[in-house]
Amino acid sequence: MDPQLKSLTAFDGILLFAVDQLETEYLELLKRLRTTTHDDATIVVVSKIDNHGTVLNAIRSGASDFIAANDNVNEELANSITRLKLQRKHREIRGRVISILPCYSARDASLLSVNLAAIVAKQSRSCALLDLQMRDGDLTMLLQLSPRHTIIDLLKQQGTIDQALFEQALTTHDSGIRLLAGPNTFIDMRSVRPQVCHQIIGLAQRLHDFVIVNSEDLQHAEQLRAFADSDDIVMTMRPDVVSLRRAKQHMDLMTQNRLPRENIHVVVLGSGHSTELATSSITKVLQVTDIHRIPDDPVSTLRAVNVGNPLVCECPNTKISQAIAGFAETLIRRHEEPVPQKPPKRPSSVKAALSVAMNSLSFAK
Repeated sequence: MDPQLKSLTAFDGILLFAVDQLETEYLELLKRLRTTTHDDATIVVVSKIDNHGTVLNAIRSGASDFIAANDNVNEELANSITRLKLQRKHREIRGRVISILPCYSARDASLLSVNLAAIVAKQSRSCALLDLQMRDGDLTMLLQLSPRHTIIDLLKQQGTIDQALFEQALTTHDSGIRLLAGPNTFIDMRSVRPQVCHQIIGLAQRLHDFVIVNSEDLQHAEQLRAFADSDDIVMTMRPDVVSLRRAKQHMDLMTQNRLPRENIHVVVLGSGHSTELATSSITKVLQVTDIHRIPDDPVSTLRAVNVGNPLVCECPNTKISQAIAGFAETLIRRHEEPVPQKPPKRPSSVKAALSVAMNSLSFAK
């Protein structure tokens, strides 16, 4: 083992991993740091953002947080340290995160998100539903809710978001879903701090068994934060060649950026027509072993949408509701694990230390 890494074996403080560009060799080093340091260690990466995969790769390689190396780096660093210290005080078993990614239509992701959340909540499990579709989120209408606050109110916060502030932004549906609503109109995203998205998901995890994230795309930083934090990603598509082409592009991008293929689930909505693509064709192109088909039922779907009630609650005995429920059970069973025992409290207090690892930023020289 490298002597520098060996010296960090028992490190359990906050470590800054600062590099000019997060190239492959640094990602490998980051992984080694994650496995070498103590489980309580917090690793913050500070680097330039080269492309959409930079943040995703950092977090999947073991980073606890990512800070873009720009003119606001000092402010962001201070906010990150404050946020991480707060998280360390409240460390506990965290809920599972499931992100829904549309390849064909944002409406498909919204419909599936609402119904998955309703099924989880019905099983007496606490479930948060976060609407990250920033171009006028639809979940409030699908649930007939009138929230006082939206996710934008949190994303624009300048300081650290605490649990009380987060809970004030949630709106509870009769089904038990706790919704963090998306924006109710088109907004200027330039004033939004994407780093806060990671914090929002962490708060939701501490309060709920499951967190379902209704995502929009793979292009925006706040969406990438959600995918990097996810235990499962559900990719929605339609059974036609145009949707399959888009699904292939999404799958390639995610696997290239180190998202495990086994954690990506493909759901085909609008199924049941004679001219649709065969299952074998879809699995071959996407290189997956299985897909989940949801039958087409426009009558039941329109009814549920127009009355503002999840399909699985409004029309529970229909084939479409049963198919969604079956898929939800598959996801839930993936996470039926024994509750891990908390390790004994370490005799020494956590070091309030900051270490700079391996490299310094060029702009700081």
